[in-house]
Amino acid sequence: MSELNLKDGETIRDRNLSQLVPGTPIFHGVKGLRFLRCNLTNCIVPEDAEVVDCNTAQVSFCSHLHPEMKGLPQCPEKCEHVIGDAPELVEVDEQEYRQARRGGKALEVQDVKDVDGVLERQVFRVRSWRRADVMEGRR
Repeated sequence: MSELNLKDGETIRDRNLSQLVPGTPIFHGVKGLRFLRCNLTNCIVPEDAEVVDCNTAQVSFCSHLHPEMKGLPQCPEKCEHVIGDAPELVEVDEQEYRQARRGGKALEVQDVKDVDGVLERQVFRVRSWRRADVMEGRR
């Protein structure tokens, strides 16, 4: 956001200003801003700002689900995003299966065969927690 040098009273249109972490203040100290059709996910805009047709959701993203999100705080193994009371077998691709196998995780491989008994594919599963991002609300 450093590329935006805003002055008091400006209008910001059609911008993606989303942040990785919920409750991140943006444009602190700038007065009278107007946001129009912006993505303000995880943003806290100045108190006097006008927000029109913007996404203002606060979403806690799980680093286990989004390793591509550089800068996202690393979640512990059993984080707030866990669904359920116990780990379960979750289907994964072969690469993730091999990585889990090297890490000593509990896993399973199932052969899927056609009616003639010919191997069609293999299904790989790893014992893991099911997780989901947490929506913290909308303004």
